[in-house]
Amino acid sequence: MRSKISMLAWLCVLFLAGFDQVNASIVTIEKTGDVTVNVLSAESENSEEGGGEIKITDSSVEIGEADMPISLSKKDGKYFLSIASKDGEKSFDVTGSQDRILEIEERPSVKKIGISILNNQFVIEQRGIKAVTSYQINVEPKMSKITILTPTGYKFLSVLPSDAMNILLRSNTISSSGNNASVEILEDGKGNLYYGISGTKKVGIKDMYMFDAPVSAKISAVNGEVMEIDEPIWLKILNLFTLET
Repeated sequence: MRSKISMLAWLCVLFLAGFDQVNASIVTIEKTGDVTVNVLSAESENSEEGGGEIKITDSSVEIGEADMPISLSKKDGKYFLSIASKDGEKSFDVTGSQDRILEIEERPSVKKIGISILNNQFVIEQRGIKAVTSYQINVEPKMSKITILTPTGYKFLSVLPSDAMNILLRSNTISSSGNNASVEILEDGKGNLYYGISGTKKVGIKDMYMFDAPVSAKISAVNGEVMEIDEPIWLKILNLFTLET
């Protein structure tokens, strides 16, 4: 009986190990800056012909000399992961991927970042804050630099999603980064790359009556400057009084 239990336990371990591997990110940028491709589809290398069966692999990729050797882009309704290695550029069709496409492991000078696809947009996630964008995303692995290709050119994403959200929280512009908050990476008419963040702010008289007011803000994704705050006129009037917020 004990041997059967032990066998069952080992089978569970093997099953869970396999489950984790299937759900691993497609590309991992390790703490050393090295790039590992965890999940590949041999057929999807010819991305114009469509993807094929996903095959589990684990192989290192020697990155080429390009400034931003890893890119995530959209073309003709499909999503592609491209890697410029020393063996030439490879492009993979990641359309419909349910897994995280790219993960940057945390190290002293770099915060952990994940990139995936959700609702036909790219999602950059940092510490639970998800910023969506339709722009092409480019990554330089050694320094983990991220640039965004907008209609006016390449822009360096020096402020990450969680950092942008924390700026609003510390300034009490919004009160919560929970499910009510939404974050987008956009570009304005002057070519400024910014986070458009919508959330709520608690206002009222402390210990008596508090409620949530809708607030949105624009924060520069380049230098973290709060560019604009949009809130109801009545909230601006309330802020003139000695109300707790």
